[in-house]
Amino acid sequence: MRRRLLVTLLAVVTAGLVFAGLGTFLIARGNAGDQAETLAVQRATALSAATMRPGLGHPGEMPGFSRDRVAMMSRSLGVRDIGVLAVALEDVARTRVIAPLPAGLTVDDLDIDRLIATGSDSGRTDDGAFGVAFSRVGTDEVGMAFVVSTDYSTNLGRAGGWFVLASIGTLLLAVGASSWLSRSLSRPVVDAAGAARRIADGDLSVRLPSPNRRRTDELTDLTAAINSMAEGLERSRGLERQFLLSVSHDLRTPLTSIIGYAEALTDGTTDDAAAAGRIIRSEADRLNRLVRDLLDLARLDAHRFELDLRAADLNEATRRAVVAFATVSDGVELDVSTPDEPVVAMIDTDRWSQMVANLLENGIRHARSRLSVSITVETDRAVLRIEDDGKGIDEADLPHVFERLFTARPEGKAAATGSGLGLAIVRELVQAMGGRVDAISPPGTGATIIVSVPLA
Repeated sequence: MRRRLLVTLLAVVTAGLVFAGLGTFLIARGNAGDQAETLAVQRATALSAATMRPGLGHPGEMPGFSRDRVAMMSRSLGVRDIGVLAVALEDVARTRVIAPLPAGLTVDDLDIDRLIATGSDSGRTDDGAFGVAFSRVGTDEVGMAFVVSTDYSTNLGRAGGWFVLASIGTLLLAVGASSWLSRSLSRPVVDAAGAARRIADGDLSVRLPSPNRRRTDELTDLTAAINSMAEGLERSRGLERQFLLSVSHDLRTPLTSIIGYAEALTDGTTDDAAAAGRIIRSEADRLNRLVRDLLDLARLDAHRFELDLRAADLNEATRRAVVAFATVSDGVELDVSTPDEPVVAMIDTDRWSQMVANLLENGIRHARSRLSVSITVETDRAVLRIEDDGKGIDEADLPHVFERLFTARPEGKAAATGSGLGLAIVRELVQAMGGRVDAISPPGTGATIIVSVPLA
């Protein structure tokens, strides 16, 4: 990449210098030609004024122009060559050459009609410029045209030397600037590639140097994206590790209880076999619930989760879920408030009950003594609120409560509890039913989970 950048920048600078030099040469050549034409016309006009005398009646009486005389006039005027034409005004085709025209010019190269009308003309040959001055003679039946040719040069002189020196200096400066720019542009990309390889090898602690916040270019965005990806992966690994610990604990506790009571039943050492059976059943239900959550989440990921959406009364569906959960409320008072009129929405009643149960279980885990459940209607949506009177959700945890594997630490407990799947499943179910779920927790109050779904 550095080599391509360096070559590209040098090619651009070199091309710019070439075009600048070519443009300068063409402009200088054009200016020199214009000046040479102007000078030739001035010399021809001066020659015409100095040579012509009144009293000449026809071309045969025009002054003679020997080769020596023409050469002398050329030297005195500082021009390359001089030619003279006798122009018959009534028939320009009878124009004849009195003194040979400058090399490279013929009568056909001159616009005689224009020359008669304007009195002067100019042009360029392959190696110079020429100017023509016309004046009438005697009876206005004849005129004389003086053709003067001059040389001009496009040599820039000292300016050309300075241009060459400036071009060399510019190229050297371009080499240095291109090298610096290619390094500065490629270094972040090289660092990003190295960081990506280390992340792929499992080193999630790698971070790129934080860019200047005032910079807003693409390389800054790339650096920020790499760092954000590494942070997200590191956090996901931490959540995965926490999830494994939580699930291991959630699996080990009921399994230990089941194994212990099963052995007691097998050995006949328990006095109350029915109580042991109830405990085994309760612990098995805990295991079944955890496995069901894992399977539900897997189905949601695979888009194999189908809902039976029907118009149903949210009041009735919510009350049934609360009543079913009241027996395991662990001393937390459940307060339910719903409108007198049915609130009908398009929901899957079984999944709605599952979602409410997950929210109640989460709320009971964090509540001190009371958990409020309410349903209201806002515009075209039905809104379910579940509010606990616990310490609330830490501000740092609030954006992550619906993420998979995330578990918050309940008040009074040394470690986080739960698998971190319940609220993630709630979010997936609510979104599948066309709704949304949010969590709010103002400082100093408990947490409130808000679920809104469209009315039927």
